[in-house]
Order: sequence, then structure tokens, then C-alpha cells
Amino acid sequence: MTIANTDPAMQKRLTSFVERAEHMMAEIDEVKRTQIEPLQGDLKEIIAEAKGTGFDAAIIRRAAKRLHLLKTVDKDDFAEAADLWRLYWKSVKDTLGLVDPEDE
Repeated sequence: MTIANTDPAMQKRLTSFVERAEHMMAEIDEVKRTQIEPLQGDLKEIIAEAKGTGFDAAIIRRAAKRLHLLKTVDKDDFAEAADLWRLYWKSVKDTLGLVDPEDE
């Protein structure tokens, strides 16, 4: 934006946005360090326990992500996203000449 180069008010506003964003990034980093990292350790333990029982860890993760989406996303939004996913995936498969076992 050329106005930011010449208009002191716009320069101050731009600086304010950058400083606020940086502050929020610092807060997010702190939350990740103190809250998310311990939870990730707990998740790894659950996945390891499932794997030790004979379950496929990757499938457990996929199922958990899908369950989380079903629980947290509006049903209409989820259906729309699922339709869009199918459209995109079909396009990728067609472009690359792939056959998806789930289609058979």
C-alpha cells in the first residue's frame, strides 16, 4: 500500500496492526507451550495404547478427526464440505488416472 509510505496516520495504523498481530502470535505460542504440548503427549499415549491393542494408529487418528468434525461443525456446513471434498477428490483422481478402492 503506497499510502503507508507517505501518510503518518496510515503508518501508525499499519504499525498498530503488526504489533497487535505479533502480540497475539506470542500469546498463541505460550498457549501451545503450556497447554497444547501436554495434550499432544496425552494423545500420543492414547494412540500408542490403541496400537498396542492391535488397532491401526493412522485409522484411529482419521476416525477421531472425522468424529471431532461431526461433533463440532454445523451439519449443513459439514455436508457442504463433504460434497466439495468429493468433487475435489474426483477431479484429482481423474487427472492422475487413479482408482480409489472406496469407489468400487
